[in-house]
Amino acid sequence: MTRLLTISLLLLTITVFSQEEKEDTINNVIKTFFKGFHESDKEIMLTTVHDSFSMQSIYEDKEGETHLTSGDAKQFITTVAERAKKEQWTEIITEYKTQSDGLLATVWTPYKFYLGEQYIHCGVNVFTLMKVNNDWKIISIIDTRKKTCDTEH
Repeated sequence: MTRLLTISLLLLTITVFSQEEKEDTINNVIKTFFKGFHESDKEIMLTTVHDSFSMQSIYEDKEGETHLTSGDAKQFITTVAERAKKEQWTEIITEYKTQSDGLLATVWTPYKFYLGEQYIHCGVNVFTLMKVNNDWKIISIIDTRKKTCDTEH
């Protein structure tokens, strides 16, 4: 009985470490994307995204109506790379909630966005990734944008 319990605990430990390692690998793709974002480095950002990468935003206007906008993802990356160096964009990720199943992963990341030292907005990014040739690639980002965020994340 003791031997069975020891083997079960060992298998459980291996499974937990394997899942944590997978989550770290997936989250590192997003961290690399933001490294490129913060350094205005188009090449770094492009290493993290799939050719079919897309971006969308959800926001509420002053009248309380909800809108969904779609942006040109490749143009976004170009804009980030070409922005004036004096315009420091900082997106602070406060948490990573990662789920995966085989070739698909999603990561929920609450954030706060600053232009220089000025707070601009906050919200949540939802990254969708797929595994391609043993590498994880971002296939979409959808975000929310609000002036104030609470603990609902």
